[in-house]
Amino acid sequence: SFDWMREPILCISFSPAPGEAYVVPLVGQHCVEIWDSQDKLKVEDTLRRIFQSGTPKGGQNVKFDVKFLTHNGFPVNNLSFDTLVEHYLLNENLPHDLKFLASHELEESGYDEELRLALPSKNTPFDSVPTEILWKYVAFDADVTQTLHQLFTSRLEKDNPKLLRFYREVLIPLERVLTEMEIRGVVLDEERIQKVSKEYEGKIKETESKFFAEVGRDINLNSPKQLSDLFFKERKLTSVKKTATGAESVDDDVINALADGGDPVAELLRGRRTYVKWKGTYVDGPYEQRGPDGRYHADYNITGTVTGRLSSNLHAIPDDPTIRGIYCAPPGYVFMGADYSQIEMLVLAALAKEEIILELYAHREDLHKLMASYIFRIRPEEVTPELRRAVKFVVFGLNYGRGVWSIAKGLQISEAEAKEIIDQYFKTFSRIKDWREETKLFAKRHGYVESVFGRRRHLNFDAADYREAAAMERQAMNTPIQGAAADITNIALVRVGAAEKNRETYSLPVNTQHDALLFYTREDMWKEDVVKIRGIMERKVPELGVIPHVSITVGTRWGDDSLMKKES
Repeated sequence: SFDWMREPILCISFSPAPGEAYVVPLVGQHCVEIWDSQDKLKVEDTLRRIFQSGTPKGGQNVKFDVKFLTHNGFPVNNLSFDTLVEHYLLNENLPHDLKFLASHELEESGYDEELRLALPSKNTPFDSVPTEILWKYVAFDADVTQTLHQLFTSRLEKDNPKLLRFYREVLIPLERVLTEMEIRGVVLDEERIQKVSKEYEGKIKETESKFFAEVGRDINLNSPKQLSDLFFKERKLTSVKKTATGAESVDDDVINALADGGDPVAELLRGRRTYVKWKGTYVDGPYEQRGPDGRYHADYNITGTVTGRLSSNLHAIPDDPTIRGIYCAPPGYVFMGADYSQIEMLVLAALAKEEIILELYAHREDLHKLMASYIFRIRPEEVTPELRRAVKFVVFGLNYGRGVWSIAKGLQISEAEAKEIIDQYFKTFSRIKDWREETKLFAKRHGYVESVFGRRRHLNFDAADYREAAAMERQAMNTPIQGAAADITNIALVRVGAAEKNRETYSLPVNTQHDALLFYTREDMWKEDVVKIRGIMERKVPELGVIPHVSITVGTRWGDDSLMKKES
């Protein structure tokens, strides 16, 4: 089945070695009991002992399986592999689902054909599948997974033993912690959700009234045709994008461009769309998708990005205290957030061996303010908020592949002014410029870049045109930075998870947000745990030779710092 919180386990398949697989049915078709009560207890007891034993266990997308097993009374011990992650580490550019892997790696295509025919729609329950079809499928599933595991680990051992070690020592333990986080879930404040939802409903109606007053009549705000006619025929604005059918587009990019250009009607429409999205996706959505326990259970995907960053349906939530505040701590706990300070800038400085920045970071200085004073050759006290913001925007923009035009647009300055800041940045911190050029050259020569932890981003410059090659250069420069920053955070999450298991801390991981970790911490122990969490997260990274710093806040809900303000 698909819903680990609501649906039963029909059967379990095992493969102890390639070419060998077994199926243990728990119920028959339509969930009919196939064991008498005494035998069922024996079967369940045997399965429980297998899963709790020290025998190494793994699977394909194993977090999904472990959640089902744990929820149904079969906690899993000694999780040791996941073929989904193994293949992702070998080639992040290909699909990683089992059907593709069976066909691509083992030339086993169509093994799920009978099952697919027995499940004509997504709404067809798995328990309707005849057992002879279902059991055959799951046996093959286990056998293929075991075979792929042997194949993939052999390749990693040969091609990238450093990455294989990182996979075993960090990513597999990370999967265990993420699985526990997903099972734990995050508490939702139902009363606050209802209040915030009504507030956004009011904002939507108010914005719509202003919109209709501005245009002089009511129109269907969900009709692309009516909106297109309004903006490009009546208001005679310039169309900047076409749909697949050749009509003028009114998607978010177009409306944002029109609003940025000063059109008041487009600005109102942009506001209305923002309120609709925030209400539906970030306020009402989590409540509608809550589990039977009333909590929201996110999914954390290790293979969701090419850089190594985790992806999650919680990561898109805006940095807005009203929305984030719907996630709260359970009774007896508080919400602690620990955010790595300027971690990507630290990684870049370490990779480039830019000693000035490393020294500033080590002394916990305001990095971007002091970098601005170096770049503009002024005293730190003369650095205005605007100059600091400009330097920060340039640094992050360059790290993420922005060019002169894009940076000028983002800062709302001329291209000449943007170029001058960029030139001064590279002149002042020349080792960063040298590292960028060396990294691009390495990528072109070897067809990949590699993070300090062994992750590789494969880039095929040979088959690329000019635009594709330029995009690959940007990826080559960004991946080692973002990938290392992500894995520093992942390592910290693993360490905190282990410390909680060993009762060294009372902080339970509940969410990650890029370079930040969030915990439920016992309300009577949070002051002690602030010290412990800082000690765990602020450990030297041997691969870079640096110690990252964390900023910590404590409150009663996500984004709240009422108990402890951010400090680093």
